[in-house]
Amino acid sequence: MNLEFKSKYCTFCLNKKFDRNKGLTCGLVSKPIIEDDTCSNYTPNQKLIERSNYNEQLIKKEETFKSRISNIKKVILIGVALFCIGYLSFNWLILESDYRYTLAKVNVTHQSGSDKFLMFGGYRCEFEYVFNINGTKFYNKGSLGGSSRGRGLSEPIWPQKFLVKYSPNNPEMNKVLPKYDVTSISFEDIPPNGISPDSLGYFLND
Repeated sequence: MNLEFKSKYCTFCLNKKFDRNKGLTCGLVSKPIIEDDTCSNYTPNQKLIERSNYNEQLIKKEETFKSRISNIKKVILIGVALFCIGYLSFNWLILESDYRYTLAKVNVTHQSGSDKFLMFGGYRCEFEYVFNINGTKFYNKGSLGGSSRGRGLSEPIWPQKFLVKYSPNNPEMNKVLPKYDVTSISFEDIPPNGISPDSLGYFLND
């Protein structure tokens, strides 16, 4: 008798017995079950069968519930990820489609590092800045340089002015552009509404 038949029928038969040495045996012959895949003496234990079916249903329900919870978590994570991507993309599009330039005085909050030697060393500068456009305050903070190879600044940065790109419609959307040299531009040169993208070249070449 194969194991599948034995597990399906013999386990639920009223004639079964369990011997410590022989294992599951037939109580009618007191011998190990070695018959073919059919048994004329099979007498089902209905209570045991019902209990087993009930347990199987509970297991299936639990697995289905866990599967649904897992799918819900995946949907939530995907939704959050899409929301974040959409939010950042939307804000970036706003900044790119409707932006201005101005000058901001950058205050150094922390600075560390050492002079560069070949591709090693350099400085890391953490800073913050605040500027006002028509009564609206814009604030941000960031850092320049790093400890990784080739990323450190060649010299420390002390309080100075930087060119800042900002969105007039969203005070949180602004960033410094340290690659531009603005030493020849004074704060008095900046229009009240900032510098438009088309006019930036004029100010930088002045």
